[in-house]
Order: sequence, then structure tokens, then C-alpha cells
Amino acid sequence: QLERLAEAEAAYRELLTNNEASVVLGLSAALVQQGKAAEARAVMEPAMANAPSPELRLVMGQAMLNEGQYQEAKAVFEELRRERPDLPLLRLSLGSVYWRERQTEEAVALWEEEQRARPQDFEANYTLGAALALSETRRAEAEKYLRKALAARPGNARAN
Repeated sequence: QLERLAEAEAAYRELLTNNEASVVLGLSAALVQQGKAAEARAVMEPAMANAPSPELRLVMGQAMLNEGQYQEAKAVFEELRRERPDLPLLRLSLGSVYWRERQTEEAVALWEEEQRARPQDFEANYTLGAALALSETRRAEAEKYLRKALAARPGNARAN
């Protein structure tokens, strides 16, 4: 998958001539997914000054999260949750902040919401299943979600 993300990054960079919002969003998302949060933030900064889209703000929050700026990321995600609670990946991202802050019940509750909203989604099932697998009382339930994740992406190494 990293190879595909690198290809996407290269394609978006070729298109990045006038800071068009959709290109900035695509490039930034590809950078964050490759672990290049600082580079993604540098790409997003100019666009953030001009009424950024909820999607761009979400990616900025993900970059903050990847850089360990949990409170800043949490503030972005919570604001977005009030404005656009249905935004894809928002509950997963906010749950990741809670998880890293060791607020596991809050994280799992968000991931359960995401899984109910997107029951066939790989990330929703995988994230919830992986978290529940660490619970002594919910391991059987975890297996159900991990199997759904594997069904969504057969052969995915993370789900095996």
C-alpha cells in the first residue's frame, strides 16, 4: 500500500500548481498516510487560512495526531463532530486520540459507532476488532470484527 500512496503523492504533486483544494486534500492525505505529517501540514497551511473544508480540517487533525499533538487534534476532531458528525473517518480519528490518552472506553464507544455507521468498512471493523482483542472479556466479539475486516480486504496482513 505504501507504493500506491507514493504513486498518489507523485500524481498530486504534478497537479499542485494553484493550490486547488481537492489537490491539496489528496496530497495531504497521501502524505499523512505515509507518516509524513510535517510535510502534509506544510502543504495544508496555506489552504487552512481560506475557510478550509471539513475534510481538509480532518486531515490536519490526523497530521497533528501523528505528530503527537493530541490536544490540538482532539480540538479539531471535536469541533468537526459538532459540525459534521457523519464525516468519514472522524470517529476513528477521535477514537485514536482517546486511545492514545488511555481513555479506552471512550475510544471503543466511538469505534463502535463508526462500525455501526459503516458495517462493511475495513478500517471500522479492523480498528474495533483490534481494540477488543486486547480486552479479556470481549475477545470473541473481536474475532467477529476482524473476520469482517478480512472479508472486506482479503489477504490484508493487518487483519490476519
